[in-house]
Amino acid sequence: MESLLTIKRFCTCIAILCSTTLYTFAQIEIPENYIEEVIENLQGDEDFDFNTIFETLEFYSSNPLYINEATAEDLAELFFIDDVQINAIIQYREEQGDFISLYELQAVPTLTLETIRQLIPFITINGDDNQYQLPIKDMFSGGRHEVFMRFNRILEEVKGQQRDDMGSKKYEGDPNNLYTRYRYNFDNRLSFGLTAEKDQGESFFKRSNRNGFDFYSAHFHLKDVIKNVKDLAIGDYTISLGQGLIAHNNFGGTKSAEVLNIKKSGRTIRPYTSKNEANFFRGAAVTYTVHPAVDITAFGSLKNNDGNILAPDTLEVEDQTNLFSSLREDGFHRTVGEIDDENTLTRLSAGSRIRYQKGNLSLGGNVLYERFNEIFTPQDQLFNAFRFSGQSILNTSFDYSYKLKNINLFGELARSQNGGKAIISGGLITLNKNTDLAILYRNYGVDYQSLISNTFGEGSSTQNEEGVYVGLNHSLNNTWSISAYVDQWRNRWLRFRVDRPATGREYLFRLSYYKRDRFIAYLQYKYESKARNESDNIGRIDNPIDLRLHKIRYNHRIILNSFLELRNRVEFSFFKDTELSNGFFIAQDLHFKKNNLKLTSRLAYFNTDDFDSRIYSFESDLLYSFFIPFFQDEGLRYYLNLRYNWNYNLSTEFRFSRTDFFDVDEIGSGNNLISGSSRTDVKFQIRYRF
Repeated sequence: MESLLTIKRFCTCIAILCSTTLYTFAQIEIPENYIEEVIENLQGDEDFDFNTIFETLEFYSSNPLYINEATAEDLAELFFIDDVQINAIIQYREEQGDFISLYELQAVPTLTLETIRQLIPFITINGDDNQYQLPIKDMFSGGRHEVFMRFNRILEEVKGQQRDDMGSKKYEGDPNNLYTRYRYNFDNRLSFGLTAEKDQGESFFKRSNRNGFDFYSAHFHLKDVIKNVKDLAIGDYTISLGQGLIAHNNFGGTKSAEVLNIKKSGRTIRPYTSKNEANFFRGAAVTYTVHPAVDITAFGSLKNNDGNILAPDTLEVEDQTNLFSSLREDGFHRTVGEIDDENTLTRLSAGSRIRYQKGNLSLGGNVLYERFNEIFTPQDQLFNAFRFSGQSILNTSFDYSYKLKNINLFGELARSQNGGKAIISGGLITLNKNTDLAILYRNYGVDYQSLISNTFGEGSSTQNEEGVYVGLNHSLNNTWSISAYVDQWRNRWLRFRVDRPATGREYLFRLSYYKRDRFIAYLQYKYESKARNESDNIGRIDNPIDLRLHKIRYNHRIILNSFLELRNRVEFSFFKDTELSNGFFIAQDLHFKKNNLKLTSRLAYFNTDDFDSRIYSFESDLLYSFFIPFFQDEGLRYYLNLRYNWNYNLSTEFRFSRTDFFDVDEIGSGNNLISGSSRTDVKFQIRYRF
């Protein structure tokens, strides 16, 4: 019987292969639309770091996942597939047996041809377990070393680099940005390395940075190597717990055009290899399997943080305890004030997670304790009335996930030390082979307090928000698909720039077209309504008013042949408060790849009335880099990226980008202000592997 089933599935694969519309030689690429949507929803928060996404996908492009043994956690590393699709792959494998061809993925419900096309470069049906039996000492040879160096700078002089009448300047260092990294990786099971960076305006081997770079990070990580030890991290690492009510560093679980990707997942411990100077732990962490169904994670961290110290606390003179009003996470140490704030705080973090997982049920208990050497006192503003203050904070939570046929229920309940509570609960439902539904409810208490939470929501903090989200994805056929979501929320207390309790709502609708991987297009409409204090109010009490933002976008890609691709985008924005402002953006991209040369370029025109009608647009950048600028005022934007692979070991890249404004005489503000109407950026990087 089993042999007959195998023959039947083999014949099915041959039939699919003969009729397939997959483009076998599809380029390995990052699903840019998803990243762009997330950045836009974060309002261009530059501290949100996506570099690890690029590194992970680049690794799996050279070391594909073995699809017949990949766990849900493994597949979650490929951030562009959601939990509905991951569950469908695993369920199909359990019911039908191992995949005998990658083309068999077309028989998996919920997987569209475009998703399969994106997935294929990162997976394989050929597995080799022999190397997994190697002792640790043998893993220190036979892996891959990588040395990476990057230089970039703005060619125009910014205000912080200009000398005043006394011959001094605001920025301590030169205008160059320098980044270097060494990493050794053996089959993604043993990894260690060093990262170093200097930002524009920071000194280098002198003054406040006599040891060279302004930021250093090192990590050592073992994954599934030692018996019963799932992960071991020493040095810098990140922690992801539940759905992020306490802490989470993995990508996903937010509003975007990928309407089903609302659940956070992934491994609890990950090595930290990025250049963001704030969002990580420094110390040690381990996940130990005490029973086939039970894992225990324990971690501890002690590191310095930048903070704005206010004044000595007169009540604690004998302990020399100070007050600080904020944690600075931008990582800049250029001016006297920024340098004075550098490493002024000591932060102790410790926590644990116990997880029970058997079959389709997963339960977890989490705890995180953090303590500072100084006392946190937020600014005396009414919207900060329930914000955390003090020296220490303790968070606990319970999370769950249960899969019942085509339904995946998940959520997390959390409590902070002051008694504040937060809850998030959702479901992913496959209604039929063409239709999937996502539902999520969250209620983050006004008095819930957390420092590094990262969960689904409209606001940037997990506090003072209650909302309901519904997302739907429907494939009309192999060519057309529809995705949409509705999100409504309310805030029971004041927020920054909103001086009353308020409500908001957001809608998105996207119609996508996919044809033989030669023409890919989508039309998208997005609407958002929320409250904000009236900007020109002259009274003592601010008067919040309703804001409305409409955005319409059309985007398509035309793959002319195996080495040339054209991309076009047109986008309109319409913003309304007391007045109406509009924005317009149009871009033409060219992507060329042949032999060892890759070239990408763009020419774009933009015209927006103000900041509120700004438009975001993802730009192709150098390897391990991303750039999603927003555009306001009127002007032209153009760039050129060149990459040349001299051989497998050595590659070099160059980027030139420039923005010319038609209606401004100054660009930027503060110490980053440029006197003139143009800004030019250049980048150069080199990667050597051995």
